[in-house]
Amino acid sequence: MPRIVFFDAFNTLFRLKDSVANLYIKQLKALASDCPLPTTEAVSASFRTAFKKNNTLYPLFGRNLAGGYHRWWEIIVTESLSGAGVPTNVLQQSNDRNETIPTQIVDYFATAGPFEVNPSTERILESLKRQHFHVGVITNSDPRTEKILEALALRKWIDLVVTSYEAGCEKPDPRIFEIALQSASILAKENLRPSDALYIGDDRLRDYDAPQACGWNAQLLTEWGKLQETVQYGLQVRDVISK
Repeated sequence: MPRIVFFDAFNTLFRLKDSVANLYIKQLKALASDCPLPTTEAVSASFRTAFKKNNTLYPLFGRNLAGGYHRWWEIIVTESLSGAGVPTNVLQQSNDRNETIPTQIVDYFATAGPFEVNPSTERILESLKRQHFHVGVITNSDPRTEKILEALALRKWIDLVVTSYEAGCEKPDPRIFEIALQSASILAKENLRPSDALYIGDDRLRDYDAPQACGWNAQLLTEWGKLQETVQYGLQVRDVISK
């Protein structure tokens, strides 16, 4: 049986309550109420363009960009909204802490506000820890994941968080799984083998094929509401998650 269970973060443990475009628009409305709002379609199209361009210029969420991931996301927000017709002078408005609208939107996505927790997440994590499993997260994301987990009251059950930003590589690259297993071995104070690890996530390539290619156990989450069943099947037991 696996001894450490790793999870994907987004769309596995938690997910956005709405589309990125709609969340950007809602925050724009709250921060600049007199600004004409762009359409969801326009912001969605601009976001896709901005993300693709900046991920090519500065991969891994701006890991090598001056200002790091926060500056990278500020650029994404700015280009997503300005590309949808929001005037630059509106986006440059600052609050009493001298934070522009893009800065405030980036910070909003490090809170609990935009997210909802999978209904099974808390019960699963608590039960795994009670039964002495190590629990980790591997995510193609940036350090805001730690803040999100804290804000959603999930971090207390998680021993280890590995982000692609900090690892310098992203799923499906096998190196991120190697880094995670090495970190878990330090945590466990013993050399864990790939067969000691189980990975749960919703993306077939990144969360199922990739860890299996590294010798890990893996289970694919095919439905948001079936996280508990997916974990239990991955552990090959029926009742590891107590009700």
